[in-house]
Amino acid sequence: MVKKILVVEDDEGVRKFIRMHLEFAGFHVVEASNGKEGLKKIEEEKPDLIITDIMMPEMDGAALYRKLKESKETSSIPILVLTVQDSFEEVHQAYQLGVDEYLTKPFDPKLLIQRIHEIFS
Repeated sequence: MVKKILVVEDDEGVRKFIRMHLEFAGFHVVEASNGKEGLKKIEEEKPDLIITDIMMPEMDGAALYRKLKESKETSSIPILVLTVQDSFEEVHQAYQLGVDEYLTKPFDPKLLIQRIHEIFS
């Protein structure tokens, strides 16, 4: 079964770059440009994994994953944070909130794919 991944990223170029690599790796990709749009896509699409940036307009990634962890229907969806924020405090806070993986930009697409496979295994 093909895994469905929601990419929540406000930078369209980065979003398309991620989509291209994930589709090439055999995943089905759904996109959202911010956390608010991401919440709608989660309801509609029921993704197997969410990749989200932290700094976005309307609803940032931190607010998105807090919302997801509050709901019984979405709390079990794995979350991979992909962001430029790389301070110890940011990483620690993300893991405390329940993210499954944290990668910093710029990133190697091969590493991203590897981490996704690890989450699904």
